[in-house]
Amino acid sequence: MTQPRQQHSDPRSDAAHSASRWEERYASVEQLWSGRPNDWLPELATDWSPGTALEIGCGEGADVLWLAERGWQGGRAGPCPPPPSGV
Repeated sequence: MTQPRQQHSDPRSDAAHSASRWEERYASVEQLWSGRPNDWLPELATDWSPGTALEIGCGEGADVLWLAERGWQGGRAGPCPPPPSGV
């Protein structure tokens, strides 16, 4: 006897649902994360020459903001709120 075919959801629909869920989560509070960069970033990057960075899965973007304050050019990718002006 054959098994019924499993229905797979449309990845585009899943992504839209996930993005919507993140937007709701960020809209529900004034600040979701600490606003500070991850502990390892200042420890490692303090002596690095400014360059270009992409923060993936950025949350509120504290890492890329920290880098920008030190002369880096940066971008962010992931479910995150709009960046502050100048980023």
